[in-house]
Amino acid sequence: MYIIKAEKYVKIGVADDINYRLRQIQSACPIKLEIINFWKINNTYYYENLLHKRYEQYRVHGEWFALPEDEVYFLSKVKDIEEAVKNKSNNLENK
Repeated sequence: MYIIKAEKYVKIGVADDINYRLRQIQSACPIKLEIINFWKINNTYYYENLLHKRYEQYRVHGEWFALPEDEVYFLSKVKDIEEAVKNKSNNLENK
């Protein structure tokens, strides 16, 4: 699972090869992209879905979000995304 930033937008997605995925997205995007963070975890789509739900109010299009800077900073520093999502996403699974 990865977080890619393009100016004020971030993409929350899943890829086996983050560098290949970055090149794919960059080829169609005029804005310089940067990898904010990525994690190799089990149940990737489960955690991706939890983050998508958590940030639904910031969704711009598809997997792209206009997150507040404090959330971007938080995601950039997280080492254990599974634990962080569980702690920050109280009751998201029930939505």
